[in-house]
Amino acid sequence: MKISREKLNLLIQESLSNPKNAVYSNIESLKSPVRRDIFNEDYVTKILGISIPLNESYPYTSTLQKQIIEEHIIFEGFFNDFKKLGGDTKNAALALRYIMGDSSRLETYASIVKKDMQEAYKNLVKFLETVIEDVKSLPEKISSKVTKILKWATSLVGKIKTLAKAAMSSVGWKGAMLISGALVGIGYIWSQLKDAAPGIIDGLQKVKDFVSKNIKESARILSSSSLLEAANAIDLIIEQEDSVIRKAIDKLKETIKPLLAKAKEMGVEALKGLALESLEGALTGGIATAFSALKKVFGGSKMVFSFLGEPLKKFIGKIEDPKEEKEEANSGKDDPTEKNESFKRKSLQISEYQIRKIIREELQLEFFGMFDGGSDDFPTWSNGKVNQRKLDQDQKKVYNKGYELGYSNGTLPTSPTELFKKAYEEGRVDMSTSLM
Repeated sequence: MKISREKLNLLIQESLSNPKNAVYSNIESLKSPVRRDIFNEDYVTKILGISIPLNESYPYTSTLQKQIIEEHIIFEGFFNDFKKLGGDTKNAALALRYIMGDSSRLETYASIVKKDMQEAYKNLVKFLETVIEDVKSLPEKISSKVTKILKWATSLVGKIKTLAKAAMSSVGWKGAMLISGALVGIGYIWSQLKDAAPGIIDGLQKVKDFVSKNIKESARILSSSSLLEAANAIDLIIEQEDSVIRKAIDKLKETIKPLLAKAKEMGVEALKGLALESLEGALTGGIATAFSALKKVFGGSKMVFSFLGEPLKKFIGKIEDPKEEKEEANSGKDDPTEKNESFKRKSLQISEYQIRKIIREELQLEFFGMFDGGSDDFPTWSNGKVNQRKLDQDQKKVYNKGYELGYSNGTLPTSPTELFKKAYEEGRVDMSTSLM
């Protein structure tokens, strides 16, 4: 029979709400299409962005399987708030949904955005580092008068470098969102400064030249003075120096004024928005949340799509039936993982019994938190040993398995859950071992 996603979700919720549904069975006994898709290496590494250790091979260890399932659930829920969007934002979300549905599209999109981000990054960092270097090269009496803008520029460079480094090395759908956010954030800052940048750099050079010229003049006066004239020359130099410093400070403040104005205009929110952890959290909490955060911090909808519009436009035209895709996204009945061309998943035909078994097998991975060890306790005698007479059929199988694993009646854990947990911790079984 065909199982719809709604039915599958209902079965999952039913199983989650009743831990007694979970059974101990060989988690690799059923190689269903669902399991192959979730644990497909291309999907795991290139879409979920999980690195598979060199010593891992399918079937994966319980720890890695748990991580894959958790990341899959997060990804699957990312487009749940799609229906809240409208206009250009909805079209952009639809394009991202299509992009994230296939690893090759995801890699192509990331490559385009990274290239655009690098251009803005190089220009912005070069400008800010030149400002910092030029200001610091001036005498302390002068540079100390613009410490606020110097701290702002230094902090901004640090945040930008951290963000760009993380974005360039990121992978998977989360990586694509981070790269998109980095492009918008870095691109927005540079768009606000690029017109004023040439004038600021030119002005700083003039301040440096002014100071350097007067220092040389002071040195010339002193070197050309006789010993008797030296005292008077020093007084003259000090007087000139004070005048030079005052003029240099005025010139510096006037030069930095446009940068200070832009910093105030962008506000502290733009600087905070470039913080890696803040941006990562905002961009992966749901598609509507992601776009809302970008618009709020980085200049609104028009600014956001001035950077993301072109990269996304390359993919919108490739969607075969945009109307149908939009309806599916609005209803929440579908998700991009079902269209990953790397494993060509067709409509799933599987019995309800098999679906339930798959769900129970997945829940087995949650045994540390799912079971309290009380509901499936072995019946025991007053001395604490297991009362074999009262074991039901499933308990007998687990009890016998305990003996196979080397436990005696006195050391046998008093429940199937505790037996499995203890055996797993002691390395007697792995997650692919059947206890039933």
